[in-house]
Amino acid sequence: MSFRLNWAVKQLTNLKGFSAHKAVLKSPWVFYLGILLKLLPGLYRKPLNLDLKNGGSIRIKEFMSLYIYKEIFVDGCYDNLPIKSNKPLVIEIGANTGLFVLRAKSIYPDAEIISFEPYPPNYNALLETIEINNIENIKPINKAVAGESGKLKLYVHPKNIGGHSIFSKNAGDNYVEVETTTIKSILSDYNISVCDVLKLDCEGAEYPILRSFTKEIANKVRNIIYEPTYGQYSVEELNLYLKELGYNISSQNGLIAASME
Repeated sequence: MSFRLNWAVKQLTNLKGFSAHKAVLKSPWVFYLGILLKLLPGLYRKPLNLDLKNGGSIRIKEFMSLYIYKEIFVDGCYDNLPIKSNKPLVIEIGANTGLFVLRAKSIYPDAEIISFEPYPPNYNALLETIEINNIENIKPINKAVAGESGKLKLYVHPKNIGGHSIFSKNAGDNYVEVETTTIKSILSDYNISVCDVLKLDCEGAEYPILRSFTKEIANKVRNIIYEPTYGQYSVEELNLYLKELGYNISSQNGLIAASME
């Protein structure tokens, strides 16, 4: 059974899950309708809106956006970020369509967020999320972040809008060429002395990005939360490197957190 079908069946048959969506959405039935309409690519091309009880809105165009919504808004995978500032600065690598931004701003309304998304269709959806939700203090940037500045191939996953990767084995053979920057350049270009949280969900690119860290960079990036890509590299080795830079390592909701606090 494919991942899509397996996940869809699990959601549709999990009666206890309804109350979780009801706590987040004005109309939880739209989530379940979305699963049926978006399961097969091309079956229903019009977007669906998941209207949040807090007043925000998520525009669903692809099936995988339903998965990402559940991960971020229902499971709350980013809800316990180690943020102490009332006006945190967050750098996001792998913004996708902007659901992390929407969630983070609902929890930390005064946060300033710099979001990087290299894939043009995802970037346009990110801009749409920002516009329809009137999100302020955010800088969306249509670039990839990597270990070096320049250009690289971003391999496009045929079914998963969150699966595009700089590694073809994670996505497929088709690619687009994207411009890249580095953490060092970001900190310099935006005159950042303290980044409260660096969030990475970038399908394997987190390894070269984090391996490019120096003590100087680590002193400015107080907290990191990243989604590991198992099988692409040694997560244990990467965490050891972060420990050597002074970070304390923990895990939460399938993510790895590294903190200087």
